[in-house]
Amino acid sequence: MTRFGILKHRSKQQENFLWTLAKFKENYPQDLPSEETTKALKSAQKLQGCGNFLLFKNFYTIDQTKLAKFHVCGQHLLCPFCAGIRASKSIQKYSERIDEVLKKNRKLKVALLTLTVKNGSDLGERANHLLTSFRTLIKR
Repeated sequence: MTRFGILKHRSKQQENFLWTLAKFKENYPQDLPSEETTKALKSAQKLQGCGNFLLFKNFYTIDQTKLAKFHVCGQHLLCPFCAGIRASKSIQKYSERIDEVLKKNRKLKVALLTLTVKNGSDLGERANHLLTSFRTLIKR
């Protein structure tokens, strides 16, 4: 539960940043509201309600408390709370497979890595760039 509190706090900080970004742009009367301002306002409004409703169920027979229902904004690229929920779902999805591999080889360490590159006109070149970069990372 502490983790959710930290994520909610970071989400609130992101929301405040978006509100100030939108208000900063609106302070210039000669400027019409830009697309950036509109997007910032919409995102801030979505973030405002994110993580406000969390329903935990206490399973006293197995001494566990689990998150049963929650309200999120769904902006996992912008919202730390949604990113945390998404990451935990991803970990749960692969945990059985990871446990199986770790049983066979105890020396391995688990890491979740996401590689991103800008879009380009040549998909093959982008894929080769990712593979080359990954190999360089492994060699270090």
